[in-house]
Amino acid sequence: MQKTIEGYRLSPQQNYLWLSQQSDRFYAQAVVELTGSIVSEQLKAACEQIMLRHEIFRTTFVLLPGTSMPIQVLAEQALYSWNSHDLSSLSAAAQEAELALLLQQERQREFNLEQGPLVHLNYVSLGENKAALVVTFHALNADQTTLQQFVKELAQGYAGSDACSDDEEELVQYLQVSEWQNELLEEEESEAGKQYWQKRKAADLAELSLPGERKPDVEHVVSATQVRQDAVSSTLYTRLEHFAASQQSTVEHSLFSAWAILLWRLTGKSAVQVGLAVNGRIYEELAEVPGPVTRYVPLVAHLYDRQNFVDVLQVTQLSRTEAEEMQHYFAYEHANAALPYSFAAISQQPTPGGSDVSFALSTSIVYSVPGKIKLSVIENAGKLTLQWHYNTAYFAASDIERLSAQYLTLLEHAIKAPQSSIGILSLLSAAEQEQLLTTWNATARKYPVATGVARLFELQAERTPEAVAVQDQEQQLRYAEVNARLIGWRPSCVDGALARKAWLPSACHATTRCWSVSWLSSRPAPPICRWTRPIRRSVCALSSRMRRQDS
Repeated sequence: MQKTIEGYRLSPQQNYLWLSQQSDRFYAQAVVELTGSIVSEQLKAACEQIMLRHEIFRTTFVLLPGTSMPIQVLAEQALYSWNSHDLSSLSAAAQEAELALLLQQERQREFNLEQGPLVHLNYVSLGENKAALVVTFHALNADQTTLQQFVKELAQGYAGSDACSDDEEELVQYLQVSEWQNELLEEEESEAGKQYWQKRKAADLAELSLPGERKPDVEHVVSATQVRQDAVSSTLYTRLEHFAASQQSTVEHSLFSAWAILLWRLTGKSAVQVGLAVNGRIYEELAEVPGPVTRYVPLVAHLYDRQNFVDVLQVTQLSRTEAEEMQHYFAYEHANAALPYSFAAISQQPTPGGSDVSFALSTSIVYSVPGKIKLSVIENAGKLTLQWHYNTAYFAASDIERLSAQYLTLLEHAIKAPQSSIGILSLLSAAEQEQLLTTWNATARKYPVATGVARLFELQAERTPEAVAVQDQEQQLRYAEVNARLIGWRPSCVDGALARKAWLPSACHATTRCWSVSWLSSRPAPPICRWTRPIRRSVCALSSRMRRQDS
């Protein structure tokens, strides 16, 4: 007898991820720093309680026979893996390197979407009263807010707080949110919202390509996504906050505007499309619902040289506000294509304490939109970090390093001179300008003061006598041959040599040699006067000879 499977349709976000996962690997990863007297088994039990409390952490995706899209299926038990690692004997630098390697391995790890587990937990001991918990979800089960909510509930559960057990029946589950989103798109009243996105469908937009971007050999490339993180200086962050306040805006809006301007500058296109991450938890009941509620919507920015940074900030801020209001009516088929360049802003709040162990979300990495580059800006504990997700099929690490430097330079100049045209904002740092204008142009070489061109030729003849010194279509001469013909030459010999093609190299060399040979006359007439006439005749004769050969 065939087993009956009870399941539910995917949400719009899950539907998009499922269709994209054949060429990409999506994940939501967090590193939780633990400080205090940690009991690993107690920590593990607290994790399990969270998974039992929220259905999305027990959700798998089953593809039924004859169907192309899976259904969400709930498991009764918590589906997760738990591994322990002891790095306490290593130095701080070695621990950091091993932890970074573990994060990369977990991001590349395959998930069994049909049977699970879709939650991987790695407990890492770093020394006395110090540890880390690496949490890796599939993006079908989590987004950025999910990571923050998981850490918050983990701290409460570990401390034995009743906050996690109150009002269990009133919890909003992700399946409810998923069904609500699908029904909203199916209602007749949603047509106005759908028209909003249809009108903004940039069908005429050419796909943006950045300098240095590679073209994959095949049409469908299995992504190998890498992550680069750059800290924004505290000085620049403070200036950003002051600038945003003066414009009655936010740091997030300024960072998004700078990203759009940089894409416009590098691509040379009059319009750029950026995928914007919007958090669908706009209602109080949805604020703490875990699961992939965040979606990416396309924003098209039309930019031109005469605009300044304040102009762009105002336009993009208005567009973002409208997009956030209309986000629930966006279906991914409204998008022009994949979103190759996207943006997400993340604000990480401190995790409340409640026990002798402190919990801190130190790192969060979420990759849930297919593309070439995603810029995530993370505000955490008074610090600002740039997180670059890039597809190695299109970009090398050096490309992203340069892109990050250009972004920071443009951002700094934009808030320093917000009324300047965006077309003249500098993309080169002071170090890059020094390299471009000075270092690369420092091609001068020092030679001994008494050494002329003729002597340099003779020295080369001594080093490589058999090497070819000059050649044309008919013959070639070695250094030794050219140098041998010059022994005993005086300027009067030059004119005669110029009449014979085979002697042209010797004549040219003799012309320069006349300036430095030791047998120059010691008569009081200035040397420049004595030798100007034969050298001038030699040069003119050489030019005439070459013109006759060309004709």
